Amino acid sequence: MDTLTDLAQQIAKELGEGWSAPAVQPSQSDHEPARGELVHTDGRRLQITYLDPWICDRILVTATFDHCGPYLPYDMTKVVYKAAAHRKPSSIAASLQTKLLPVYDATLKRLREHQKQVSRRHQELQDLYNKAVSIAPMRGEPYLNYGGGSLHLVRDSTAAGTSVELTTRIPSDRINWTKRPLDDRVNLRLINLPVPLALQLMEQVIQDQLRAETEAEAESVAEAEGLAEVEAPATTPRADTTCAPAEAS
Repeated sequence: MDTLTDLAQQIAKELGEGWSAPAVQPSQSDHEPARGELVHTDGRRLQITYLDPWICDRILVTATFDHCGPYLPYDMTKVVYKAAAHRKPSSIAASLQTKLLPVYDATLKRLREHQKQVSRRHQELQDLYNKAVSIAPMRGEPYLNYGGGSLHLVRDSTAAGTSVELTTRIPSDRINWTKRPLDDRVNLRLINLPVPLALQLMEQVIQDQLRAETEAEAESVAEAEGLAEVEAPATTPRADTTCAPAEAS
């Protein structure tokens, strides 16, 4: 059995009720460091590794947050404790109880609130996405990227000569709004607009684009009809060449 698993099992006994140390498959590769795990019935999980896998004189206990769901901010999920590997399991467990676990529990509380905000923000982004796409077709495939917590919508109009773009990220409740000519010479970019204002601006620009496209289409149809009239051959009535019968004298 892996020595860190042995250590984890001894620490689990000292931590008390709810804690266990499941067997971890021993490392078969130099690129995969040996480790042990401490698991609580409420979902908390601690991972034990060596700070230096070649020396093995100090251990690193890292709190994990896999059970908290995706999209976790990195600065919230770095909870660690370092100790000499030769310390007694009871001493390490006591330090975990007083130093690491209180920070772990406080961080979990913050993460749960963060996940609630993310969930609300996802719904807001979905509503915004649906609203923006319903205004007019977007260029290509507009996407709502939950992985990065972002929304990206673009619509170009050749007739209007403009492009409009919305981008935003979680957990911000504001949007970056960009309007630019398709030749990219001038770029109007408004940062951190409130969502309703950003959507209102986008709807206004898209309506202008749709109006320009309708006018351009009407002009194209009129031009095509005019060309058809010019190209059509002129028709003149043919003279009647039938000879009238001669009168009898």
